[in-house]
Amino acid sequence: MNAIMEATNLTVAFPGTVAVQGVTLSIQAGETLALVGESGSGKSATALALMRLLPASARILSGRVRFEGTDLMGQPAAALRRLRGKRISMIFQEPMTSLNPVMSIGGQIAEVLRQHESLSRKQARDRAVDLLALVRIPDPARRYDEFPHNLSGGMRQRVMIAMAVACNPRLLIADEPTTALDVTIQAQILELLDGLRRQLSMAVLLITHDLGVVAQWADRVAVMYAGRIVEQTTAARLFQGGGPAHPYTRGLLVSTIALDAGKHYRHARLHEIPGTIADAAGAPGCAFAPRCPGAHSDCLHRPPPLEEVGPGHLAACFAPLSNGRLSSSHGDDDALALG
Repeated sequence: MNAIMEATNLTVAFPGTVAVQGVTLSIQAGETLALVGESGSGKSATALALMRLLPASARILSGRVRFEGTDLMGQPAAALRRLRGKRISMIFQEPMTSLNPVMSIGGQIAEVLRQHESLSRKQARDRAVDLLALVRIPDPARRYDEFPHNLSGGMRQRVMIAMAVACNPRLLIADEPTTALDVTIQAQILELLDGLRRQLSMAVLLITHDLGVVAQWADRVAVMYAGRIVEQTTAARLFQGGGPAHPYTRGLLVSTIALDAGKHYRHARLHEIPGTIADAAGAPGCAFAPRCPGAHSDCLHRPPPLEEVGPGHLAACFAPLSNGRLSSSHGDDDALALG
């Protein structure tokens, strides 16, 4: 597969903190790459940096982002505006704050089309109605003239998806696309995104903290902690193969109840990761060391490099887990494994 987007040594600073430090990742054509981590790990900051949508207070200190061979760091603002919404699109966390409350939902989709495509008003309207139907909004011709407050949260998210895929982008960045939605609607939205990925042959960067979502929908997984990528592998290897190699990834897994726990879920012990996430530049060693039960002296003095620990499996750990596969026992050291 060919890489649609590649980020190399990306470092982003906000006032008083480093949100992203030395991130290197690639997204392949037609795949879903899940970027996983706790709140505050730098996932959304990474996505905004890839899109060159960081707020004025943030700075990209180093790194390169290439999209279809073009270095986005060297592109002027006008070129980036032509690229965003057409070749690269993003779905933000909360559709109610992303949609214009005084503009019809159809008009907002049509505006994207007229911005990037040579369409008349009627052509843009007809295409917007088609897009509303594509994302399974009932009676799309009537819904075109409704406003965001007339729709449920799930329907508003579908409108955001319609706007994002309006110009058949090559890459879709979905930042927590099911936040604040109930479980049934979450599944529908994720199924819709995956169907559109296959139908439109686009790559998807899925930002989430939900490992159940990752297990079901992702092809590859990049785990982020304190602004760094600490593990990268395929979803199949992580959930059905050798398991996690980094203690943080394992901690995320054991703090999640099994999808198939069934009637025994009340007796399954959930484990928390002690402490809180650290600043990306707050310590000379591994940022996870203060929370890691296996930390030793090397971990406190220098950050571990992201190295291969198996075929197609990278981990940033001086003592990677040799067999991270979790048991289904309810003992003190393990909880139920996902999938």
